[in-house]
Amino acid sequence: QEKCTMFESLVVSILNRYLGAYVTGLNTDRLRVGVWQGDVQLEGLALRKDALRGLDLPIDVKAGFTGKLTMRIPWSQLRSKPVHIQIDDLFILAGPAVVAGPDAAAEQSRLDDLKAKRLADMDKAHAQESDGNDDDGPDTQSSLVDIILDNIQLVIHNVHVRYEDGVAQPQAPFSCGITLTKMSATATDDAWQPRFVQEHQDVAHRLIEMENLALYWNSNSELYLQKDMKPAALRQQLAIAETANFNFLLKPVTAVGKLRRYKPSAARDMPRVVLEVLLDTIAAVVSERQYRDMMLLRALFLKADADISQRRAAFKRLQWCRPRVRVAEAMEYSEDYDEYHRSVVRQWWRFAFEAVKLHNRKANSFSIDAEYMRRRLAMKQEYVQLWVQQLTSLTPDVNAAPRLKQLEQDLSFEDISYFRSLAQVEISSHKQLSDAAQRVREERKQQQVAATTWYGWWFGRTPVATAATAA
Repeated sequence: QEKCTMFESLVVSILNRYLGAYVTGLNTDRLRVGVWQGDVQLEGLALRKDALRGLDLPIDVKAGFTGKLTMRIPWSQLRSKPVHIQIDDLFILAGPAVVAGPDAAAEQSRLDDLKAKRLADMDKAHAQESDGNDDDGPDTQSSLVDIILDNIQLVIHNVHVRYEDGVAQPQAPFSCGITLTKMSATATDDAWQPRFVQEHQDVAHRLIEMENLALYWNSNSELYLQKDMKPAALRQQLAIAETANFNFLLKPVTAVGKLRRYKPSAARDMPRVVLEVLLDTIAAVVSERQYRDMMLLRALFLKADADISQRRAAFKRLQWCRPRVRVAEAMEYSEDYDEYHRSVVRQWWRFAFEAVKLHNRKANSFSIDAEYMRRRLAMKQEYVQLWVQQLTSLTPDVNAAPRLKQLEQDLSFEDISYFRSLAQVEISSHKQLSDAAQRVREERKQQQVAATTWYGWWFGRTPVATAATAA
């Protein structure tokens, strides 16, 4: 019962975290009840505008939805029957992103997310290095979850992702897209025979089958963006059965993939994932008109990327002195209002002054900002001291974690990485600190073993990981 409850929490957490990043209108209470009953059914979920942000391209989702997502969990037979996940109808209609003026809040949020990811990856690599080659075998508390994850069965029906562009060449708009009739991922043994794997394995095997995978490009295309984009109308427009008007770059093909995922208990010099793909005969055709459209799209993407990079570079150069609190927000504080408000106003005037200096500075000029250097030196000394305390004490000062979080908001990833290396040098040079750090690592490893054995293997990190708590 305890392990089932742990897996239930894992499922709810995964669906909330990962579905929530792509869809809107996710009912958490209904989701939790469905998971507990073993039958989750979510219909008509609308996709978020930024659902394709991971592609790092200047495109937005103009309309999109999932027809139905079903998850069946056999709670009473988790050791002998797989969890089934099925997605019916995934339709996405995308178009060029609207490039607005500089959005400091959005850019700051993007940089914070990127920095947090890089810090998490660095912490994970450091933890693996600290652990050395010790292998205690599979953890008994997580063996059930390992078996469940190794045997999840995934089926996706009817996928159509379409991009339409009437900006690059307004007089001759074009569209392109990917269609897929069916994709399935099935657990197998090491001979690629489908079966329920009940024993612990260092390498998980999955057989991936794709039916009618195709890529098309239509020049002088009709734009669905100009039509009704309600789910019913969009489904009718994007139904992949209507392929008569598609000019295929890659004609529908069937593919079989053999995927091997190596767990931490496997050899450390092995790649994490190995995928072999077997294809039928491939028929690919590119016309001169399609090629010209591709070059126009490439030019549009490059221009948008250059504009974004220019704004990001200017923001990064001024990030160190830009206040995180707006003047209007400072007025909402009741305690020490006058002093706090004046402090925020002074910070914004300093930011404006530095912005003017940066604007008037010649491109190839070099100067040293004394205030910035003094501030960075003080932050370095404080961060190194706090990080040493974090690594050598199970009960650091109550104010240490909030202050570390604040410093990591203000510092760049490169600075944080460098300051942490200084802290490691200080710990290594003092035997007492080194012994304390070893004890803290062992204790925290025991506390987080359930999270790092199965969740960390599957998703590459612990369920809750912050820079301030990682060791």
